Amino acid sequence: MTSVMTNTYTKYLRMGIVPRTVRGNWKDGDYMYSIYHDGVQYAIDDMGDYEIDADVSYILECLESRRLIIERNHTLVRDIYDHIKTKLSTDIWVRVEGGRQLNCTFGDSRGAICTFVMDFIDPEQFNEAIEKIRSLLGVEWGEVPPDFDAMMKFALVVEECEMDVFKDFYHPLVEVFNVNEM
Repeated sequence: MTSVMTNTYTKYLRMGIVPRTVRGNWKDGDYMYSIYHDGVQYAIDDMGDYEIDADVSYILECLESRRLIIERNHTLVRDIYDHIKTKLSTDIWVRVEGGRQLNCTFGDSRGAICTFVMDFIDPEQFNEAIEKIRSLLGVEWGEVPPDFDAMMKFALVVEECEMDVFKDFYHPLVEVFNVNEM
């Protein structure tokens, strides 16, 4: 259960952000806080790292990822969020992750339901990552592998036990995958 009596929560306040405790939080969400946008419960969870080392960099990275997800893909996130809420009739959170690639995990009080993998934050980082993968595969294969085709859809990776939630989900920009069949 999220607490407002933490250094992490206080840090958000000092940054001028008033987060809420997460509705539908799960057992491992002790440091997960939500910042709503357009009715979607976007959440950030540094998993207690700020409590340990007072390093705010991951929180800032997630806040930037949240901003970019809202700017670029909020309509898609909202469509998935609404679909899950309709199917499960429960509180859903959307935990924003940090890193090179925009992604977020949808979940409820039981834990993660699915992860939505979107585009890279910076297209140049994507090109660098592809070249690194190609060079590593080339060493392994003894030759230069072929070019990778860019995915034309975003990936929604669903936990196996939640596949029924998405059996009738369709969005032209989203491809649904079962996590155990990848």
